[in-house]
This record gives sequence, C-alpha cells and structure tokens, in this order.
Amino acid sequence: IMKGVLCALLVVAFCGVSLGIWPQPHTVNMNGQKTIAVGKNSINIAATGSKILDAGGERYKNLFFPFPGSTSNLAQVSITYRITSLSENLQLFTPEDYSINMPDSNGNQYNIVITASTVFGALHALETLSQLIIYNDTTSSYTISNIPFSITDQPRFAWRGLLIDSSRHYLPISSIKRVIDAMSYSKFNTLHWHLIDAQSFPILSTSYPQLAKGAFSPRAVYNSTSVKDLISYAQYRGIRIVPEFDIPGHAASWHAGFPDLVTQCPGNLERNINNIPLNVANPQLFNILQTFLSEMSTLFTDQILHVGGDEIVDYCWTQNPQIQAWMRLNHISNGLQIKQYFENNLLNNIFPKLSSPKTPMVWEDLFDAGVGFSNASVIQEVWSHPTQLIKIVQAGFHAVMAAGFYLDQQIPNPSKTWYEWVDTWKNFYENEIVPAGLSVAEQQRILGGEAAMWGENVGVLITAAGLQGEQPLVNGIM
Repeated sequence: IMKGVLCALLVVAFCGVSLGIWPQPHTVNMNGQKTIAVGKNSINIAATGSKILDAGGERYKNLFFPFPGSTSNLAQVSITYRITSLSENLQLFTPEDYSINMPDSNGNQYNIVITASTVFGALHALETLSQLIIYNDTTSSYTISNIPFSITDQPRFAWRGLLIDSSRHYLPISSIKRVIDAMSYSKFNTLHWHLIDAQSFPILSTSYPQLAKGAFSPRAVYNSTSVKDLISYAQYRGIRIVPEFDIPGHAASWHAGFPDLVTQCPGNLERNINNIPLNVANPQLFNILQTFLSEMSTLFTDQILHVGGDEIVDYCWTQNPQIQAWMRLNHISNGLQIKQYFENNLLNNIFPKLSSPKTPMVWEDLFDAGVGFSNASVIQEVWSHPTQLIKIVQAGFHAVMAAGFYLDQQIPNPSKTWYEWVDTWKNFYENEIVPAGLSVAEQQRILGGEAAMWGENVGVLITAAGLQGEQPLVNGIM
C-alpha cells in the first residue's frame, strides 16, 4: 500500500532516460527497444545463502506482482547475484552500492545480473527492479521494457534517516513496521527511534522495570522481545534502528519510576513537563543511567546511541534549593557548568563502560550552549539552521542535518510559506544538505540528513498519512 512513498532524502546525480525510478539512480542506460512480458512464475531469483537477501528475493517477488496477471507468452527471466560480501552486519558506512545489467536475448530466456558489495546494496537493486516491472491495467499484464539496459547506483550519504516519536503518542510495532516498509521502498537506511521523552517512558527495562510506570498504560510499552523483533524486521529491509533516550532534559516521565531522579522546577515552569530535567544532585543518578544505558546498548545492535541533550531549562536547576546546595558543594555557578558536568559523566565515564560499545550522538543544543566535548567522535544532529551545521563540521564533528526536514510542521522552512500544507514538499525538495563554502574535509563530516516526524500532534494514523502525503519529501540524501 505504501509502495513508493517517502520518495526523498535521496537525491543523486542522474544521467540517462528517466523512467520514474525513485530515487533516481546514479547512472541509467535504458535505450533498448525491446519489451517482454513477465509473470510471477516466469521469474526465478537465485539463492545466495544469505537469509536476508534470500528472504528479500521472496518478498520482492510478491512486490513485483501485486495483482493477478496474464500468463500468456511470458519470457523466462533468471535473476542472479554477484555479491562481494554476504555479511549481514548493517552499520553506518556499510556499502550499499549496486548495479543491474539486463542484456538482450535472441530467444525467450533472459538474465538479470545484480552486482553489489553487500546484501544491502542487492536489496536496493531489487527495489529498483520492482519499479521497472510495469503493470498494464487494461491487459492485466506485466512487462519489462528498454531491454537491454544497465543501472548503477550508490548513496550520496551514509545516513538517510527518518525520526519517529513514540514517546508523545505510542506507536504499535505493527505501525512502525509499515513505516520501515515505506522507508525501504525509497532506500532510506536509518530509523531514528525517539523512545522516551517528558510525556511517556514506553521502553521496558529488565534492570529497572518500574521505569515503565511512566508509559501511557501497561499495554503501551515495548519489551525486549518486541524490540528485537523490530530490529530484525528492519535489518531484513536494510534499515538500521538508532534509539534515542533523551537526557538530561525532557525527563518528567522518569518520575513515575524514580521520583527523586527528576528535578522539581520552581514556579510556573513545573506546569510544562517538557521543562523538567534529571536531578544532577541525586547521588544515584549516574549509577542508574550506567545500568539502564548498558542494558539498552546490548538490546539495540546499532553502533550509535542517541542521548538527546536538547532544550535543557537551566532555571529548573539553578533555582532548585537542593541543586543550589549541590552547586555550592561542587563549585558550580551556572547552568552551562551543570550541563558540562552531566555530559562529562555521561560521555567520558558511562559510555566507555557500556556493555556494548557505542558512538554517542546528541542534538546540537549542547554545542550551541558552549558545552565542550573531549571526544570528537560525538555525532551532532542539527535541527535549527544550516549555519549551525557549518559551525559544527568546521569544529571537527560529524553531523546529521535535520533542519528544514520537520515533517510535522506546516511551515518547515520559514523563508517560504505555501497556501496548502501539501505543497511543503517543495521546501523539502529544495533543502540542500551540504551548505556552500565548506572544504572537502568539512563536507565529508556531513553524514547525511534526516526527516523528523515528531509526535506531539501526530499519532498512528497521521504518521502513516503524513509520510504518504509527503511523497517527494526532501529529495536530498542519497
């Protein structure tokens, strides 16, 4: 149903004839004149020994032919692979290149050869091939045209992401799987899963099960079995899952499990739960974070762990009597120093001791506030403006660009406002990931881009409808 949606975040250089392939491949040579009829039983996909790729072949055989078709005068087509590595370990920088070559034939037997460095590139090739098998509603027939042809493709960026937010509105696993399917159709490779925030704590920890009291209900939680199932489902479609546990701000949902672990904000600030941060004066804070994040580092298999760091309200700390006393004891005088203290403990003490090694990722807010990072490997995600992306990569950090790609906003780019929200695809399409004026080395620090479907006003149905409605989305990240 969602085939062909999310067709963006993937712009590439293109030469050749345009046949509506999304995203446009790097090079296309489709000047052949022959058209053949094909059907589900006339295409044979070779086995490779890779569970992921062989399952992908079976899945795409059904996607090739979604409707009953004619069985008359069908050509016999064999799809074979030339894969450099059958490794099924999917991480950032895993090669995803592929080529498709379909030579002519004097008879009724045809061969399609898919060449790729990895099984994940081969999955992208199957997706491209699915878009070349055309259904004719009048004749109920499927055809492949422009034979002979060849296609080569490779990503422009290693990070082609989509953020979903299950902390503001709980998203059932079945709904997230539909999103993952849609992402694979447009060759996205990263699902940024914003799991916890002020509104809810839907992840079930075996170390601290009481934290799930912060979920919307006992049924609105993700246990380790469902998370592992989702990670596997995504991996079989070439999608990495990067979890985000947003700390130290946006921490109100921790209160249900550990009331003393959050800060009591003074005055009217308490009314907005988004203002409430973790309590840095609690001596158990970092022990709990160490245990919790270690558990999550084992559960989630991706090498990157996102730990938020955005929108911290200093006033909640600096005007809280308990924390004021703690500040005097530790010779800390302002909110920036508290942020620095927290991040030093998180990045320099907790991360090196995680059960499974991880590369930390944070939102740009810490960098913007002046927090120093002793580890240059910390990935920064930019949400405010491309000028911040420039500052971050010039400072030596790798970065992901989310600015201008907020799918929940009616005006994602303030410089251009459209009469109807459905025209916001133009903002996304024109939002270039790499700003002008950067050196080659600085450009290489830009890992890619990410569309964000924040969940404050977006539930299951709107998430699905919004992702379908923004068909071109951002057309900039392949």
